[in-house]
Amino acid sequence: MNRFWTAVVLVTTLIFLQSCTNSPSSQKASLTASHDSAEPAPSGSHSEDHSEAHGSNAHDDEVPSRSPLASLRAEALETDQPAALAIHVQDAEGRPVEQFDTFQEQLMHLILVSDDLQHSRHLHPTYTGKGHFEVETRFPQGGSYTLFSDYKPTGQAETVSVLKAQVKGDRPPAPTPDWTRTQSLENAVVNLSFSEESLQAGEDVTIKFELQDPRSQEPLSDLQPYLGEAGHLVIVQAAETLTRDHYIHAHALPDAPTGQVHFATQFPEPGRYRLWGQFQRDGQVITAGFWVNVAP
Repeated sequence: MNRFWTAVVLVTTLIFLQSCTNSPSSQKASLTASHDSAEPAPSGSHSEDHSEAHGSNAHDDEVPSRSPLASLRAEALETDQPAALAIHVQDAEGRPVEQFDTFQEQLMHLILVSDDLQHSRHLHPTYTGKGHFEVETRFPQGGSYTLFSDYKPTGQAETVSVLKAQVKGDRPPAPTPDWTRTQSLENAVVNLSFSEESLQAGEDVTIKFELQDPRSQEPLSDLQPYLGEAGHLVIVQAAETLTRDHYIHAHALPDAPTGQVHFATQFPEPGRYRLWGQFQRDGQVITAGFWVNVAP
């Protein structure tokens, strides 16, 4: 007997500058999807929120008049067990989107975060054709997860679809945020700083990561490009229900000093944010996570 899969089509809206208008296709999809529902999903996966054009912040690009739809399929998910995830992308008429452009060396970037922002994983699903992507992972704890699926159909703007998953298993209480600006990892010491003394919502800021050798304490001179850039940065704002508006993907700036990687962005609203910077050394990815607080 085939394994039972649960699937719900992601309700997708179109973004024109700062306004949001539902298409007839997304309204039809809402008959089978629980759009913006406050009820927990079954143990498995469903999808919610928007597919939107993507720049370094939430609303930088304009979406074409026919935005793609995405759906997530998964078996019942359990803590620390292999989990096979499948994402299907289709157009507004329900036909598979078959052509995708490579960006940052991949056809799709899948950012998986626990809703308490304690855990994050950056995955690259394999494209198997006819709009279908597959990837395997593990979920480190029980509870709710948000998956930001970042892809670029050929001839269209880069799009982020927000998907949801519920995982069986223990969910430990979230620890108090650690506000320190230094992380000591196996192959690097990562220091975080900013171009401004305090972080203000809506203000431009340069986020600076300085990476040092853990033994010599000297700046790393052997950092390697990661996904075609000096580094990768994902920022998620803490919220009771994570949506596309809480997600920021920033690109590395050129010409930073040796051992440093810089990113330019804005924090759109005041509140707590989790930053995950990723870099590469000796073929290994370095991931450093930090909490920051943004003032009004």
